[in-house]
Amino acid sequence: MREIFRTIRDFCKKADMILLALCVAASVFGIVAISSATNFLGGGRYVRTQIIALVLGVIILLTLIDVDIIAERRELLLLFCTVFIALLFKWGDTQQGNRSWLNFSFLPFSIQPAELCKIPFILILAKIMSVKQNKLSAPTTILQIGGVTIFLFVLIVAASEDLG
Repeated sequence: MREIFRTIRDFCKKADMILLALCVAASVFGIVAISSATNFLGGGRYVRTQIIALVLGVIILLTLIDVDIIAERRELLLLFCTVFIALLFKWGDTQQGNRSWLNFSFLPFSIQPAELCKIPFILILAKIMSVKQNKLSAPTTILQIGGVTIFLFVLIVAASEDLG
């Protein structure tokens, strides 16, 4: 238990707490918006899901993940995103006119791979920019960043049959 508290204390010393507070505030605003939009439907389930996701996200961010180590493996992140989104071709469930959801019998909720792949996508682009920071405006760097972006965009559109 002491190790967890020490890790949190070290993170708080190094982290940009203003940015974290702004992210949490934006998430709370989103939860309030979901609550007001689904109140007449009995939207407590949606609100609970978002609160749990926020709490888990902050806990994981504070204690478990070293983003630099994960971002070093940007090729594996891109492969993960590609495979995860490609699952929609075979097992995509059509909800609301598109095929962008995966239903797993062992989970009580559906998963939208494109949404989950946003975080690895940001890590991939950030790592490319970090590695090539002295050559950021070079044509090869721009092509690499653009190539990853266009590749994932086309894959999502093709797999989910939705431009949203």
